[in-house]
Amino acid sequence: MMGYARYIGRVGGLAVALGIGAGVAVMPWAASATPSDSHSSSSSAPAASSHVTQKKISSPRRTLLKLNISISINGVVKVQKGTAIAVSDAGSSAIAFGAYSVAQAGGAPGVDGGAGNKATAKGNFSSASAFGSNNTATANGVNSNATATGSKNTATANGVNSIADASQGSDNTASNNTATATGVNSHAVAGNGSNNTATATGDGSAAFAIYGDNNKATAKGVNSTAVANVNSYSVDPSVGSNNTATVNGDGSTATAGVGNNNAATVNGDGSTATATGDSNTATVNGNGSDLLVLGSDNTATTNGNGIGPILVGPPCNGCTVVVP
Repeated sequence: MMGYARYIGRVGGLAVALGIGAGVAVMPWAASATPSDSHSSSSSAPAASSHVTQKKISSPRRTLLKLNISISINGVVKVQKGTAIAVSDAGSSAIAFGAYSVAQAGGAPGVDGGAGNKATAKGNFSSASAFGSNNTATANGVNSNATATGSKNTATANGVNSIADASQGSDNTASNNTATATGVNSHAVAGNGSNNTATATGDGSAAFAIYGDNNKATAKGVNSTAVANVNSYSVDPSVGSNNTATVNGDGSTATAGVGNNNAATVNGDGSTATATGDSNTATVNGNGSDLLVLGSDNTATTNGNGIGPILVGPPCNGCTVVVP
């Protein structure tokens, strides 16, 4: 088992040894050619042939990745080139590609074991951390960040400045959470419970499934947001399970929770659907609409553009509303 402080010390020491801060010169291959004989030949002699030799030209990004590689398996650094840093414990593996990229895999404070973790960081200034047991963290993109802690959690960040976090919080008991962020500045967080899933797809999209169990947040679209039971430390963390928030569209928001068995869905741009309480359903089909469902066992649907804001809730419980 390894503490975070120990990781910081090892990473810092390796950084000093590598001389991080020094510039890296990238010199791609150049093509060279051997010209043909410049003298003319007689009609009876065979024509002079030209011979051209080309060398493979590697892109600057690919060249930079090759210059900065670090691989650590079972606590042993197998490959070390440039400013990339990889650190692992026994039974785990870490791979870092790119200038100043960092990958860490191993045990963490309060978590038994430390084996079966895999961290992969690919991209300049990318970071991947997998702490606990059987966690996977993958970061692809410049300045991307993926963190998976606890047990059997998966975090995947794809895109420049993307963030994915599948973590356990303070109790170190989370398991089977999945956070996936795909797109520039996308953000996905799933954790502080079990079997939570957060998926954000699109530039500037965000998905959060935090606290409770079996919550699912899915945001598809530019600058869209899906929230499934984002609880707080002041509320019983066991409250808020089986909530589903789904967005298909740009600039829209769907929120399900705090509570249990709520569902909020938006199909359209610039719309908002919120279902909070217990066993409520809010569905918005259209652009620029706003729907809020409170109480318990209520179902409301809006079809069309520019509808609302509409509120459905107490004293009405067990009601069904469709607009128009």
